[in-house]
Amino acid sequence: MSVLTKLTEILKNFISINSLFLSFCLFFALHSCKSTESQTQGLEITSSEQIRGQQAGKKPRANSKSSARELNPTPPPVDPGSTGKSEYLTELLSPINSERANGRNCGNEIFDPASKLDWNNDLALAALEHAADLSYHSGMRGHVGSDSSRVIERIRRHTTEFNNFAENVVMGRIQTENTVTVFLNSPGHCRNIMNHVYTHFGAARHYNPETGRTATVYKFGRKRGADTGPRRERKFIKVKEEY
Repeated sequence: MSVLTKLTEILKNFISINSLFLSFCLFFALHSCKSTESQTQGLEITSSEQIRGQQAGKKPRANSKSSARELNPTPPPVDPGSTGKSEYLTELLSPINSERANGRNCGNEIFDPASKLDWNNDLALAALEHAADLSYHSGMRGHVGSDSSRVIERIRRHTTEFNNFAENVVMGRIQTENTVTVFLNSPGHCRNIMNHVYTHFGAARHYNPETGRTATVYKFGRKRGADTGPRRERKFIKVKEEY
């Protein structure tokens, strides 16, 4: 075999091995990109139910234990006292406690009777500030403030006594007592009212004459160290299967 023939064979083998290596690298790169894309999409998709769950004491522990008991020094984005009419809704405590004493179903979930809630001024003030923020900004709604604040951050502008919390929001001019009915007819908001882990409650409404918007906000909280009894297993209405 001539030297030229040997070189030709070596070159063919080299090209074959290189092609195989490049194919493997290309496959690995494409697979990695798809995997990363899938993970990113999963992290970005968060339903309102999941948000409410995090706000009810299931927030990921990204911060240290010490920071969890520090007051939030940032002021609210809107001053309720200078932007319209404000009122605290202490009268809501009686109908809410009546519902908790009797127990009820929230959607298909069964809630046994729960202990009564006590009024808390700090929760009410946090509720008022969020209501003022909502009524000031046209088109804004929900549980994220105009300053991107979450429920926990708004409560901790005033107190660190609570480690479980939830928030209900309704927009529009609606009679105070009717807001309870509205929330009880919404399974997610109803769960917040009936959840036995909460010990305190505060609520407020704010009307902004410049925007014509009215917001009503409920805040629920569980005080640190409070004994709310043993953990309750979730119960659901059994649906008969049709054949």
